[in-house]
Amino acid sequence: MSSLKKEKITLTKKDIDDCLTSVYNVGNEILYDMCKKYPSHIDDQQIIAKSWLIGRSYGVALERYKPKGKKLNNDSFYKEKVPQAFKKLDGHLNELKDLKEITGESIVRCLEVHNCLIEELKKITDGQIKRSFCSKYLHFHLWEMFFIYDQIAATSLGKLNYQLKTPKDLKVKITTIKADARYAEFCCKCLALKRKIEADFGRVLTNRQLDNLLLNIAK
Repeated sequence: MSSLKKEKITLTKKDIDDCLTSVYNVGNEILYDMCKKYPSHIDDQQIIAKSWLIGRSYGVALERYKPKGKKLNNDSFYKEKVPQAFKKLDGHLNELKDLKEITGESIVRCLEVHNCLIEELKKITDGQIKRSFCSKYLHFHLWEMFFIYDQIAATSLGKLNYQLKTPKDLKVKITTIKADARYAEFCCKCLALKRKIEADFGRVLTNRQLDNLLLNIAK
């Protein structure tokens, strides 16, 4: 990656080529396959398995944030608290499952769904905002509709030598819905970056490949 000035990076074709695959591809495929096999949120065991394995794999395990002052071990927390937070999710996901890509139109609904899961998880974690967990959990269910958020990815976006701004019409729409502001800003920048890469390199990155790119920038 070539630097125009301190901490600002201009992407090259090599950067794009390098993000098309990752040493974690097989591990991620296992999680994708799990969510394909068990897409719904009716059975408690399936909910526990998905939230536990995705959370542990990505360093955002829900049991780190059990309610304070409650004598719940990890097993009790997952059995008694976790499933209830996901029971309303299918209605939201079903509205998005037929969409193939995130756009300026669909991003608004994605942000609403992400925020709904945040609010449900607040109820079982003493108000903790599980922004990163929600983005990753939702991504594995609808991988082209949800961008993967964490602080590493957000910092990498800031290192790029591009003006990744939210279009005015989209910014107006976002202010009229219930959305996590930090995730909303991040998603709009990711969408703008995907469009920039397509224009400059003729390559349409998947959301997973975009995440690979941001992780490579961090390195």
